[in-house]
Amino acid sequence: MPYKVFEEDDHVYVKFHHAVDALDIVQITADEAFIKPFREKRKVVHDFSFAKSVDIDMREIREIAVLSNVESNFTESLTGIVIPFDEEALERIEALSAAIRNEKWIVHIAKDYEHAKTLL
Repeated sequence: MPYKVFEEDDHVYVKFHHAVDALDIVQITADEAFIKPFREKRKVVHDFSFAKSVDIDMREIREIAVLSNVESNFTESLTGIVIPFDEEALERIEALSAAIRNEKWIVHIAKDYEHAKTLL
């Protein structure tokens, strides 16, 4: 798996490494090391800055948004922080945020992990 899940005091930190694609994002939603603390803490940082590459297109972003909307039935509120791999990812992150229908699910973009912690 191209990610490692860390359960922090008040949030879940997901550090992506190697090559990342949309299937990896889908797989994490079934990973007990992620989903249990995710639902308890309702705060998550997805850090793609350590990845070797990220291959997720806009069609896949829409599919990830569908999964997020389904999960919002189980996790009423969420603060999600995304640390992008590169500047090109900003448009995809904004599209994901706009496609999430639960207004209690907030997605922020951070420049690094220290910045992300200030947004939680």
